[in-house]
Amino acid sequence: MNLDFWNLWNSRNISKLFSRMIVFVTILTTVLIGGIMIYHEIANYKKIEKLQREKYITEQKILIKDIVLSEARYIMLRKRSMEQEYINELKFNVEQAYEMCVGLYNELGLYSLSDKKKLLKKITSFLKSKDHFSKIFIGSMDGLGIYYPGHPQYENTNLLRHTDVHGNKVIESELEFLRDKAEGFIFYGQDNLPQADSLPVKKVVYLKKFEPLNWYFGGKIYLEDHYNIFRKDITEKISSVRFKYSGYIFINHTNGTPLVMDGQIYNGNYNFLDGSDARRHGVFLKELEAAKISEEGGYFSYHWNKMGETEFVPKLSYIVHIKELDWLVGAGFYLNDIDQQLTEQKAVLKQNLQGSIAKIVFILIFVLLLESVLLIYFDKYYKNDFNNFFVFFKNASEKYEKVDSEAFHFEEFRKTANAVNTMIDKHEEIHLRLAEEQERATNSDKLKTAFLANMSHEIRTPMNAIVGFSDLLGCPDESLKQDEIIHYIKSSSHQLLKLIDDIVDISKMESHQFRIIKREFALDGFLKSIEVYADQFLSKKQTDAVVFRTEYEFPSDFRLNTDELRLKQVVLNLLGNAFKFTSQGTVKLHVSLEEKGMFFSVKDTGIGIPENEHELVFERFRQSETISGSNFGGTGLGLAISKNIIELLGGEIRLKSKQGKGSEFYFTIPV
Repeated sequence: MNLDFWNLWNSRNISKLFSRMIVFVTILTTVLIGGIMIYHEIANYKKIEKLQREKYITEQKILIKDIVLSEARYIMLRKRSMEQEYINELKFNVEQAYEMCVGLYNELGLYSLSDKKKLLKKITSFLKSKDHFSKIFIGSMDGLGIYYPGHPQYENTNLLRHTDVHGNKVIESELEFLRDKAEGFIFYGQDNLPQADSLPVKKVVYLKKFEPLNWYFGGKIYLEDHYNIFRKDITEKISSVRFKYSGYIFINHTNGTPLVMDGQIYNGNYNFLDGSDARRHGVFLKELEAAKISEEGGYFSYHWNKMGETEFVPKLSYIVHIKELDWLVGAGFYLNDIDQQLTEQKAVLKQNLQGSIAKIVFILIFVLLLESVLLIYFDKYYKNDFNNFFVFFKNASEKYEKVDSEAFHFEEFRKTANAVNTMIDKHEEIHLRLAEEQERATNSDKLKTAFLANMSHEIRTPMNAIVGFSDLLGCPDESLKQDEIIHYIKSSSHQLLKLIDDIVDISKMESHQFRIIKREFALDGFLKSIEVYADQFLSKKQTDAVVFRTEYEFPSDFRLNTDELRLKQVVLNLLGNAFKFTSQGTVKLHVSLEEKGMFFSVKDTGIGIPENEHELVFERFRQSETISGSNFGGTGLGLAISKNIIELLGGEIRLKSKQGKGSEFYFTIPV
């Protein structure tokens, strides 16, 4: 079987091989597409399944957070409500005692003051409050104790220096309070949270003056005395809360004492932090960390048993810290409950998946049948088109004959036939182009040879001068002074150095390593240095036939922001060329500030450049035919370098020139 399969692909007939390959690739592609579609359906099924689970988890997280925050708000509202109830009852008790004593005092008009006081104290001691923690006391406005239940030692005693267990001078504070008021509340509280399982220490006192005897009635309560009542009220309510997925609310104190655990009120002695249960201890530590995430609490995951079960399963809870009570209030849900809830939806998704796969398989079978019909049709016509090409190429070896494109069935073969015909039409054109390219290559070789010869001459000239004058330094010759010899050596060295600099610059430009460094400089000082160069050049030329002129149109304090060194290199190069090719007349440097930028122009009355060579002079290694045939020298690099520099500075160098009438090189760069 393996041999038969190999023979199937080992055919030397390209038509048969191509036909078999098309059949194989078509079937393989169809099957692959079907497989990809099935894979996509399966992946989509898994994605939807995952998204549904994440959606349920997200919804449940929002639910438990809302429940926890709602219950936390309820706890604080209930705490405020109960505190206010106790405070209102305290006020009621004090005012009741006050009203009773006022009425009794008025009825005892003939009694002595001493008897009145005894009777008032007696009647006050008989008063009973619904709140057994609330006590009514009587004090005098001069600081003496009149009646303090449970503390007979305070009676007729100066209590101005008396302090409570927290260091508050309570009597002094009460008298100070009543100095400007007839009645009112005094609140004593501690800001720090308690260490024990209790409310923060908070004492409330209500006072009311009794003018006839210079007394004041008062009552006090410690709100923490009512903590057990408050805790019982809250835990009974919280323990009854249930929500879906076996949800309940739990409350723990930060010291590790559970208040509501597993949906039940806990009154035992167990503590999460005692180390007796490592698993629960670890969960409680996570609970503490989650409560620190933000003021509104945070989520944490762990393993916990369901109510009435012993197995620990994954659970996600939300916890919030009520700082005023130092309680941790939280609620959670078991993740496996969500999985059970999703089972029915998974079944529906799986059924849809199976239906989609069945449709894909049916479509694949139909497509394969359709492809078979199309392949038979294709095989018939493409073999005919191949045969047409075979006939054409067989005849092409004997004669150039165009192929008939209309004889082909398929558009691609027609296009190929047209391309072949175009190839034949362009055959002679290619021969002509090859001849032109050969001529161009020959000219290029000549240009390189001329450049090398010119470069050799340019290098040899200063080198010969340096070597010759160096030899004269050792041979005393009265006709030449040592200073003159050194001057000639330096001049030739500078000439050679400039030549090397030009070669280095052109090399950097070709390798894209040429850099421009812009900075701000005074244009006036820059041009003065240019003028010095021009004067030196003219003095070396030793002729009065050439005059250098300048024309500036810009503010004297103008500062230009560009590469000063490279700009100077361009201007000096243009001036050098102007002086070199001007035997008589003028060389003019014009600089002006224009709207588009700073305009520079170097104009001479020299030999000029023919119009057909204007573009040529800016090419590397090229010189005007007028120049190259003369004895002016040069490498043909200066203008190419200048053109590149000006473009890097943001401008463009241009030329106006006519042969025999001088030249003008000009450019504008941004300021």
